[in-house]
Amino acid sequence: MGKGIVERMKGTGHYGNMYRIVPFNRTDDGTIETSMIRNIIGYESRKYSCAEINQYESGQRVWPGISVSSDVKILGITAVNMGTMDGVDPGNEYTSTCVDIFGGEIDGDGITIRDCVAVNPYMDGGGAPYPINGPVETQTNNIAYADNTTTKLNLSTFIPASDSALKGAGIADIDLPTDYYSTVRINPPTIGAVEAYKAFLGRLSPQGYKVKLFKVSTT
Repeated sequence: MGKGIVERMKGTGHYGNMYRIVPFNRTDDGTIETSMIRNIIGYESRKYSCAEINQYESGQRVWPGISVSSDVKILGITAVNMGTMDGVDPGNEYTSTCVDIFGGEIDGDGITIRDCVAVNPYMDGGGAPYPINGPVETQTNNIAYADNTTTKLNLSTFIPASDSALKGAGIADIDLPTDYYSTVRINPPTIGAVEAYKAFLGRLSPQGYKVKLFKVSTT
């Protein structure tokens, strides 16, 4: 809420929204702050999302002269197999994907969602998969795939293969300088929480092996 950041988290088998932003902040001068969720991985979960923006509760907390609705940025989310529905009563299924918007948008806030990917999300009622459930002001390079065929994610590290459709398909954002593993993002970046390769000492390569660097003498 208001200038808070949630980042570099992974949830497996969760039920509900893994993270929720109620976008408002206390203010003395009307200054609007920014809440942020970035570099999040959700795997084999259900109902509703990796990240929810709860505008309904935000509207209940905006009081003239005391609080304002804050801006929101959600960046670099990877959601995979979000349709297990374990423990969900029959007939109570609901769309489960990257981001859920609850309560519509509120005047005065700005929502930006960028470089998020849903692989095999659950679409209530069927139809083509999509990464965001609900209206949003600004969204760029958010994409959904029915399966992992072209995204080619390693489902242990969630690093895309070097020929993944996600590699280099994102849009650079000043608020997303690194990925889930704290690796500096290239430009253009990979869509999702993890860059497509890691050629750094002590980091993982796309195949999951450690990369070793050697000093070569010139004499």
